[in-house]
Amino acid sequence: MLADFLCGDVGHIYELFNFAILLPFIVWIGTQTEAWKPARRIYAWLGRTSYAIYIVHLPLFPLWIYVSNHFVKDIHAHLALTVAAYTLLSLTVAWMLDIFYDIPVRAWLGRKLMPGRHLA
Repeated sequence: MLADFLCGDVGHIYELFNFAILLPFIVWIGTQTEAWKPARRIYAWLGRTSYAIYIVHLPLFPLWIYVSNHFVKDIHAHLALTVAAYTLLSLTVAWMLDIFYDIPVRAWLGRKLMPGRHLA
């Protein structure tokens, strides 16, 4: 395995570089900067819904491919529009799951598991 890593495909080195150096550097940069004031609410919303976005984007993809193949004649000509629509669909579904499932379930669990504690 080590020989494959050292002598094999360069992709392993690229992945190691991303995981060990690039991603921690990006996180560090994020901790050293202050968000633009008008964008803070958007960033906070994205942070709250990030797990829901993570959960729904992949299951929606096959559905999106099916719809794109049947209703969009030239996918390459309308690539920006289809990517924007898929992103909007993913964000909307994630937001709805957050509002109607995640927040109520967390509140219910909080009441059941910590009955004397007030949750924000």
